[in-house]
Amino acid sequence: MFAKFRKGRVRGVTQPISLKYDAVVGLQACENAKLSSKVLWSAQRVVLRALGSKAKVHLVAFPHIGLTKKPSEVRIGKGRGAVSVFVSRIRCGDFV
Repeated sequence: MFAKFRKGRVRGVTQPISLKYDAVVGLQACENAKLSSKVLWSAQRVVLRALGSKAKVHLVAFPHIGLTKKPSEVRIGKGRGAVSVFVSRIRCGDFV
């Protein structure tokens, strides 16, 4: 069993960095957000479809923070809910 993360806030701006890869095209975040694994996966698919099948796509962001949610129509109390989605915290200026 693992400890459930707290939501937290996404604040601040990322410091300018050089990319580790020889990137020609990149997705850069314009605002702070929490991106779920579905969003990251679909962004990767869109980039692959636009660049062609021979392109290599590297995702820098990894969704490792689990957000919990209690089922609907459940009474208050009895602890936190189960993990419903995994997200990645993205700050303004981060490369996705």
